[in-house]
Amino acid sequence: GLDDAGKTNVAAAPLTQEEIFGRNDLKDFQKEKKKTSKVNNTLASKVIEIAENKRGKYVVILENGQIWRQLSADTDKLRVPKDASGIGVTIKRKALGAHVLSLETGKRSIRVERIK
Repeated sequence: GLDDAGKTNVAAAPLTQEEIFGRNDLKDFQKEKKKTSKVNNTLASKVIEIAENKRGKYVVILENGQIWRQLSADTDKLRVPKDASGIGVTIKRKALGAHVLSLETGKRSIRVERIK
């Protein structure tokens, strides 16, 4: 159709796989996109408290106010010191929106969901 200025407003067709093949500028764009998306895939904070709920799952309160709970399907255990306050914690976003929490004091990790 025509717009008010009399120009045709035809949307550009998406590129086919054949048109994309060998285009270095597109490959570089994808690399940049991956680099920038990784920036927001990790959260680092400090622990205020780590507790276990009635089901034996960890609940982790962070200094930034967030509260994370271990998924009910996750049976992994962390090595939690008696006083966990102030320990560094890292939460990484994985595929399909899953999150994994690990403490700086050990190599173990648990799958978690944010509840606050």
